[in-house]
Amino acid sequence: MSSEATAKRNLKMQPDYNRSSRNQASSLQRFKPFIDAAVAAHTSDLTESRGPFVIADFGCSTGLNSSDAVSHLIREVRAKYASSQSCSSVLVVLNDMPHNQWSVLFDFLNGDQRSFLKQLPGVFAVLPPSSLQIGISNICLHWCSQLPTKLSNHGFSLFGTEKEQEAFRKQAAKDWGSFLQARSKELVKGGVIVANFLSSQDKAASIFDEIYKSVEALRSRGVIESEELVNFNCPICFRSVEDVSEPSQYERLGLELLRAEALPQSRSTYYEDFLQHGDLDRFVSEYVNSCRVTCESTFSDALNAARSEADKAAVCAELWVEHRARVARQPRLFEFTWRTVGVVLRKL
Repeated sequence: MSSEATAKRNLKMQPDYNRSSRNQASSLQRFKPFIDAAVAAHTSDLTESRGPFVIADFGCSTGLNSSDAVSHLIREVRAKYASSQSCSSVLVVLNDMPHNQWSVLFDFLNGDQRSFLKQLPGVFAVLPPSSLQIGISNICLHWCSQLPTKLSNHGFSLFGTEKEQEAFRKQAAKDWGSFLQARSKELVKGGVIVANFLSSQDKAASIFDEIYKSVEALRSRGVIESEELVNFNCPICFRSVEDVSEPSQYERLGLELLRAEALPQSRSTYYEDFLQHGDLDRFVSEYVNSCRVTCESTFSDALNAARSEADKAAVCAELWVEHRARVARQPRLFEFTWRTVGVVLRKL
């Protein structure tokens, strides 16, 4: 596959991501202190603002996890500025990739009682310069905007060669820089950005290796071709505290680094539940669905373009049958821990 074709892959979560992304949702509880710190650090003079208080979520996906984070942020902002009329009107901007499941997001916002639109006022808009008070990005900036290089022997960069991993790190740094350049123009003076990344991990690495082994099993059985296996490259780059803690990368954009640190590690929500309910079938179904909603679009894009959509759907279904069997055989392999890295930045 050419680098141009690779760059045009349409990254998107699956339609039932809301139902099968509880691990991501669980990170919000550990991330809330960073949100609270961002609100506390916000020093913009609201008396100079004539419009609504603007909040943006960069990486909203299909809505549920975004709505939980945004609802908490709005409540904290209103608590801090309770005496000011400037927060009576809040403008919420939800941002994601062009091929995000937008119809699922809109259905959620309009019809689900968990939506912040059902609990708190908000509308959509494009961000003008010097309008953003607080921006939040929770568990999404580990996705690269494009695949920087083909991985020679695996589908995840954690298992790539040092040269391949360096290419991913450079792409992630470039994407972070582009993200910050846009946000620095949108932020008001004293406005803040709070971000939460998946972190470089060791014990969690095995879960990605197991997904790749399931893809390899399809190749061994003749379900997919060798080229399709090679094409399965997930554009994820895990970040370290060191990656995001160098102040100079922010200073040139007029941003100040206030906080960058690893959040407490967490065990898999699905395995924790399994230890309580003991239902292996339920654990396998819930856990594999969490893998499917995250990785299926990447796997589908790796399949031969000559395949029909029905054929691609059947092959995708076969992958998760294979992965369910793998998880059921050794559920302890999926008793993993994972970390995230939190960052708070302020516009000077």
